[in-house]
Order: sequence, then structure tokens, then C-alpha cells
Amino acid sequence: MDRSAERYQRLWLCGNMALLVLACVAIALWAFLDSARLPAELAVHWNARGEVNGIESLPVFVLTTLPIRLFSAAALMLAGLSMRGQSTLLARCGMAAGMMLGAFILGLVMAIIVGQRDLQDSSMATLEGWPMAASILAAALLGAGVAMLYRPEPAPVPESSQARVADRMANDLRSLLATTQRALAQQSTVLEIGLSAIGARNACLLTCLAAGVAGWWWSLPWLAICAVLGAAGGWILLTGTLLIGPDGVQVRLGGMIRCKRIGYDRIASAHVREIRALDYGGIGYRSNITDGGFIAGSGTAVVLKVDQYLERVFTFQGHQCAARVCALVNAHRGLGAVRR
Repeated sequence: MDRSAERYQRLWLCGNMALLVLACVAIALWAFLDSARLPAELAVHWNARGEVNGIESLPVFVLTTLPIRLFSAAALMLAGLSMRGQSTLLARCGMAAGMMLGAFILGLVMAIIVGQRDLQDSSMATLEGWPMAASILAAALLGAGVAMLYRPEPAPVPESSQARVADRMANDLRSLLATTQRALAQQSTVLEIGLSAIGARNACLLTCLAAGVAGWWWSLPWLAICAVLGAAGGWILLTGTLLIGPDGVQVRLGGMIRCKRIGYDRIASAHVREIRALDYGGIGYRSNITDGGFIAGSGTAVVLKVDQYLERVFTFQGHQCAARVCALVNAHRGLGAVRR
């Protein structure tokens, strides 16, 4: 990790924890200043029937229990930082989850204290509804804000020697692979390559099958309908075909739905790369503002740089298949430039 990325991670971790610690100190001061209106011992835990089954003194609750519980929020943030090497998405989720947990804990403490003001017998204490609702809302907003604003740089993906060789062959106009793919491109035929996230697709179908059987067994038609719709959606999004022809690159999902075609005049470059699936949002067909494509899993992929900010990514089984696809795209790009 370079110095700037390390400093960025440290600032976010320290900033988030400082915010939670300051809020914790403010709540502790408020509780001690208001201790005259609180019972000698606070109810801090309730059973499933809403009965108090745990009490603590105010100093013990504020000075020991609260910091210990906030430690779990710090642990989640640290776990998120440690996952940056695997995926920036996991790092952002960990940081956001830590902030949400910390904010919720602070809100829960406030609800406990507010619910016992001017209460003589803590065994009759209940959790106030409005502080709980406010804490949940604040935690959700803070977590969403962290998830949107925290943007760690992706850790470099180690490039295998096979990926480097495949990329060099696909982009070297003098290579045998480039020559054969130019001949194929001149024939103006459409090459179809199957795309399938087999593991995710089978897991989706098995889950939907189990849900459908459960819906039939327990006479829950809505569950059976959701299972059928989920299986159809999973099959479409996790099975596709890559079409490479003279007009551009296109994905056909589920054997029937054609996605928007990418013209060769929009493709700035095509390269063979090693990718992590979570860096592009997950498995199957993905599409958003900055990246997308069809991703069967982490591994060898053809990365098409489209326009200035957009990438389209397609993963393949093996470096040879990726090299052929990349070389064919480059061949069509070259023919298009000659025609223009």
C-alpha cells in the first residue's frame, strides 16, 4: 500500500472513531449531569417478554460497558480496511457497518437513559420508542454516508505471467494470433462465445427450488411465485452469450435479451487483465455508470475501455480464450479505422 493510500485509510478510521468517541463522551457527560433524575441502578437488559433481567450502576454502564461495546464498531472498521486487498466494496461495507453499529449503540444507550429519567424503580423501565427510532435512522444515514464518501483505491491485482503474455499477443499486430483474428474479422461473421457463472447460477436455482417446494408444502403461493421469478431472473442474469461481429460487441442474456451494443468506435483499448469480481460489483451481468459487463468470477478477463470513464469487463475460462477475444476486438477496431 503506498503512502497516500495508507494515509487515506488512517484518516478515515481515526476520523470515524473520533466522531464516535466524542459522541460517547458527550452522552456520558449528559448522563452524569442528569444523574439526579436517574435511579441508583439502571436497567440495561430485557428478556423476550420485555422484563428487566440486567441492571448496572451508572458509572459501570457509562465508563466500562459503553466503551467495550464501541470496540466492536472499531473491529468492524478494521476488518473492512483489512479486506481492501480483496475488494474495495468489502472495505466500504466494513467501514459503513462499523459506523452504523457504533451509532446504533450510542442511540441505544440514549434510549436506555431517557426511558429511566424520573423513574424510582428500574425494574419497571422500558425502552423509549422515539430514541430507538431516531438512533436507527441516524445509524442508517451515517452508514449510507460513509459508504458513499469512503472511496479507497483498489489494491493492485497481481498479474500472472500468462495474462501478460496473452495481453501482449492480443495487442501485438505482428503476432500470429493477431493475424489470424484479422482474417476472421474480415469475413464479417458474428462470433458467439458462451458466458455463464455456473456456480452462482446453480446455487440460485437450488435456492429457488427449495423455496418453491417450501411454498407448495406450506401452501404459500406467494413464496412459490417468488421462487419461479427468482429462478427465471437468476438464469437470465447468470447465463449469456458474447456476440462479436462487424458492428460491435454485444451481450445476449438468457439466450433472448440483447443488451446495448458497444460500437468499435467507442472502444479506446482492449486488454487482457486479471480482475477481482467484487471490484465490479459481483457475479453475472453487471451494468452501472462506471463499469460492468458479464463476470463469471475472479480471474482472466478482457477489459474494454469505453469512452473516458466506462469499462466493460468479460471473464473467460483460460488465458487463451481471453487472448483470442481481445485480439478479435482489436482486429475489428483496426478494420473500422481503415474504413473510416
